[in-house]
Amino acid sequence: MPDRRRLIVAGSRQFARPSVVRYALTQAQDGYRPEEMQLVHGQCDPRTSSGHRIPWRAAKDLPEMTQRLLYGADWQADFAAVELGWPEPERHPADWRRRHAAGPERNVRMVARGGDGGHAFLSAGLRNAGTVGCAVLMAKAGIPVLFWCDACCEAPPVPVSAFTPCETHQLDEVGATWRRRTGVLL
Repeated sequence: MPDRRRLIVAGSRQFARPSVVRYALTQAQDGYRPEEMQLVHGQCDPRTSSGHRIPWRAAKDLPEMTQRLLYGADWQADFAAVELGWPEPERHPADWRRRHAAGPERNVRMVARGGDGGHAFLSAGLRNAGTVGCAVLMAKAGIPVLFWCDACCEAPPVPVSAFTPCETHQLDEVGATWRRRTGVLL
């Protein structure tokens, strides 16, 4: 089989807009068959609405309706890719037991494998340090990155076709970090 179109997802563990994640993946697939796509993410453990972490393996054993309610961009992208008929996602879990910098190191390895596009899912009110850090790595590697912000689609019902990559609602800290590390205005 020819090389697949690699889509790297970086996002907040608290991202709670699965319809936005699914829409972003659907847009990335435009012009490609599902089997030609490859989702790549960091396999951050999903969260409940109250912020409690659920280990990935334990979350996979929950009933499907419960799984759909979990937060986290990696989790939601993984779920959407499977539903869209994409091949098994390429997951890159960080081993936090070994190093404090396990997440950033994992992001370096993940981006070094290459990508054809990237999506960064930001949660308003949070630092989004890992998400922005991974987006910076993608941009420096020449991988185009689209930003999505959960606050930009807060007023349901918003038709899915109205979701657009976040260009205007950026937290000052996220924008400042991006500018400092890339030299490019967000």
